[in-house]
Amino acid sequence: MERCQWCGKDSSGYGMVVLTIKEDEPSQSICEDCYNRYMADMLGVEDYKDFEKEATFKDCDGIDHCFQIGKKIHSTGICWEAVEFIEVDRVGYSFEVH
Repeated sequence: MERCQWCGKDSSGYGMVVLTIKEDEPSQSICEDCYNRYMADMLGVEDYKDFEKEATFKDCDGIDHCFQIGKKIHSTGICWEAVEFIEVDRVGYSFEVH
């Protein structure tokens, strides 16, 4: 299990960000929450945490698919991602919109 170097939160490794702030400093492995807070502060983005973290949709056969929703704030825009975790180590459908 990977741990965020800023807040210490455990992560499955999925959703971790490797961040290098200055050229001569080592990279840091941080969670998406810490990364978004850092980018939001740097870019002056407010209210970046208010969104649904999970959504379920039916496919054309009537089968439910449950997605974990994530958002990353980048200097070029916001990236939304929806990932269906079928099992701990298996991903189903995944979608990303920048």
